[in-house]
Parts: sequence; structure tokens; C-alpha cells
Amino acid sequence: GAGVLLIPIVNIIFSAVNDIIAIIDCEIAYQSFERMLVILDTEARATFINIANAEIGLIAILLALFFAARLVAFIIDRPRKLWYCIETNRWFRFHASYRAHCKVNDKKKKKRKM
Repeated sequence: GAGVLLIPIVNIIFSAVNDIIAIIDCEIAYQSFERMLVILDTEARATFINIANAEIGLIAILLALFFAARLVAFIIDRPRKLWYCIETNRWFRFHASYRAHCKVNDKKKKKRKM
């Protein structure tokens, strides 16, 4: 009869010991997490802020380069035109083109007058 009474008691003791071990493990884990939070707060935060500032700086540089590239593309697509023909209201980039245009216009005028 005594063996029958011991089995439930031993089971209760084992389950209590398992619960206590689980609680102890959680306390150890909480202590480890608290230490990790202190380390993260003191050391990792500064590193994170430095990395974030570097990324913001890189984004600013990339935006500046993007707008500079757009400006250069705009300038290259629309070359400077210096010579203007009043009669035809046209602009020319090269002086040779302007002179050729004027000569053709002069010839057309001479033909019309005849």
C-alpha cells in the first residue's frame, strides 16, 4: 500500500521541480535580456545612429547627383544656339549653318524679285 501512495507524490514532486526549473530558467533568461538591453542601449544605439546618419548623407548625395545628371541631360539635349535669323525666325547652333541658311534665303529672294 505504501508504494501506491508514493507514485502520485513522486509525480507531484517531479512536476513541481519541472515548474521550478522552468521559472529559474526564465529568470536567468530575463537577467540575460536585461544585460543585453543595457549593452544595446549603450553601444549599439550609437552605432545605429552613426549608420543612419551615413545613410542619410548618402541619400542626399545621390539626390544631388540625380539632379545634376538631369541638368546635364537637359543641357546636352538642348545645345546652345547662338545665331539667329530675323527673316525666318530660326536659331542656329553652328555659324556655318547660319551662313548657309542666309545664302539660301538670299538666293530665294533674288528668284522672287525676278
